[in-house]
Parts: sequence; C-alpha cells; structure tokens
Amino acid sequence: MREIKNEISVIIGRKGQGKTTLASRLIQNIKKVIIIDTLIEYTGSAQINIDEDLIKNLNYFFNNSTEFRLSITPENPAEFEDVINILKRYKNYTLLLDEVGIWSNPSYIPDSLYWILRFGRHSQINQIYAARRPTELNRMMSALADRFYIFNTIEPRDLEYIAKITDSSLINEIKNIKQFNYINYKISEGYDIQSL
Repeated sequence: MREIKNEISVIIGRKGQGKTTLASRLIQNIKKVIIIDTLIEYTGSAQINIDEDLIKNLNYFFNNSTEFRLSITPENPAEFEDVINILKRYKNYTLLLDEVGIWSNPSYIPDSLYWILRFGRHSQINQIYAARRPTELNRMMSALADRFYIFNTIEPRDLEYIAKITDSSLINEIKNIKQFNYINYKISEGYDIQSL
C-alpha cells in the first residue's frame, strides 16, 4: 500500500465487504497512527485508555517514538469529543476513524472533528473515515475527501448519493463489484478496481 500524504480518504462498504481489512492495509506502512476503534476490531495496536493519563500517554508516544499504532475506544459522544479535542494538539500522524456514523451524521459533526477535518492538513493529519453507508458521512467529509474506496453497494439511495459525491459512471461498477473488491476513486484522476 502507498504512503498517505496529507490526504482525506473515505471507505464505504456494507458489513463483511472488507472495510476494516482495507483500512488496516492503508495504515500498514504509516509510522504514526491513531485509530478511533469504535468496535475494537484493529489488532496490532496498543490500546490507550481514556483516563487522566491519556494526554501523558499520547505525549510519551509522540515525543519518544518514531513509529506507533494506538487504538482509542470512546464509549460515548462526550468521550469522543474529548479525545478528538486532545488529538487536535498533535501533528504529523494519521487518524483512522472507524464506524464514523456513530459519531456524526450528514448534518452533524462534533466541533473538534470539524476542526480536524477542515484544518488538519495544516498539522499534517492524514484522515481515513470508514462508514457502512455513504449517507452516514457528514457532508463536509465527502466534500473534502481526496479519495474514496467504495465496496459493493446496492441500496438505491446510497448509489444516488455516491453518484453525487463522486462520478455517476461508477454506479454500475459499484453495483456489480464482487465481495472483497472495491473501487479506488481519486478525485480528478479517475478510478480503478482493486481487491483485498
């Protein structure tokens, strides 16, 4: 997998299509990764507790490690907002937010996440957002995304939404793509079909 450079990527796919596997591969060669691991699915990462030592633990990794993969699992919206507010302080890392629909929706995004989405590039924060349906994405996520990874989708409203945010020529491909295959669509460069 390629190194992500100051990019916002979105992964869309129904359950069992391979979103988590793809996300794991995307971060495989990245030196500093923070995973908001909503469903505790990512292996090979150190679990960081959300407690009074969170900032101390993050500071340790950011200041003393050239490579790390850390998982944080907020249990409610307030914890999520607190964690993202803390993560705004750091630079030069990749943030992977899995199951984004739990924390935001098309018309709502927590202020801290909005900040990272809009201004994270100034701190070299690469961002990867994973959702089961495109309609779970906040509109700002789809508007600012540089790249979409799209697995098989059949729901008519989801296809309609994908056509609006990417390229309508993708729709037939998306409906017919096989399990564990996906479309890698880069804004202004087009797309190709890849497999896990």
